[in-house]
Formats: sequence, C-alpha cells, structure tokens
Amino acid sequence: MQNYPPLGLILVGSALEAHGYDVEILVNNQSSSSFDQELIEKAHEALFIGVTATTAEIQDAIRIAKLLRNTFGNMLPLVWGGWHPTLFPEQMRDSNLVD
Repeated sequence: MQNYPPLGLILVGSALEAHGYDVEILVNNQSSSSFDQELIEKAHEALFIGVTATTAEIQDAIRIAKLLRNTFGNMLPLVWGGWHPTLFPEQMRDSNLVD
C-alpha cells in the first residue's frame, strides 16, 4: 500500500500510451483478496506487469509478484522499478521474480 501516486508507473505508462499501448495502473489500496482477484483478471491480457516498491512496501510487492508467477509462470514478464529496486539492484537481479 502506498500513500502517494505511483509516479514512475505513470511516466512509463504515458510513454507506452503515446505509442498506442493500453495501460492500466492498479494501486493496492484495498483488501488483498479483492486486489489480487482484480490483478489476476486484468493480467490475463497484459504484455507485462510493472511493479514499483519502496523498501517499506517490498514485502507486499513480493507477495504480488509471487501470486503472478504462480498464476502465469514465466509467460508474463515482471518489470520492477522504484526506490527499492534502484537501491538494491543486485538483489533484484538475483530474484526469480524479476525479468
């Protein structure tokens, strides 16, 4: 959960939209089960999923990434950004939850 707009995702999403892609940003500000259900439904049509996280949010982001991996395997790329991936690139590079 975050208390600020996901500016990195908005920036990337704006660039993708400018090139004709449909973009949808989901913010986890609801119960886990309803967010998870909505995410899985929308992810069926996604080319990839972008995940942003600060270090304080990393556990929830990992939970979401595991949910996506368990549902889609490696068929749906997971692209990470945000403060935590920026500050800990080796950790992210070594994770099987990051493409």
